[in-house]
Amino acid sequence: MLIQSHAFYFLAFATVASLRIATISPTITDSLSMGSDVYSGIWAIAQVLQMFVLGPRLILSIREYHAKLVATADGGTRMMSISTFQAGGNALTYV
Repeated sequence: MLIQSHAFYFLAFATVASLRIATISPTITDSLSMGSDVYSGIWAIAQVLQMFVLGPRLILSIREYHAKLVATADGGTRMMSISTFQAGGNALTYV
């Protein structure tokens, strides 16, 4: 599930980045045509969506995934207490 949502976010970020790269072209930036204005408007909207919608949603989805991962993790990786080792009494010692 996490890879599917990340693929969507990557695709969205790549789209906005490609729109940004195209704005470097002097043909688009110096043009007075209606198409140039529409392109600039689409780019501005996409940039705002990227900063204020896609970025925070990506962060929240990663946090949610991590919280689920931690909640479902079993306790098998916990460390044993020191009293468990002392109770045995038959520990190997190196001199």
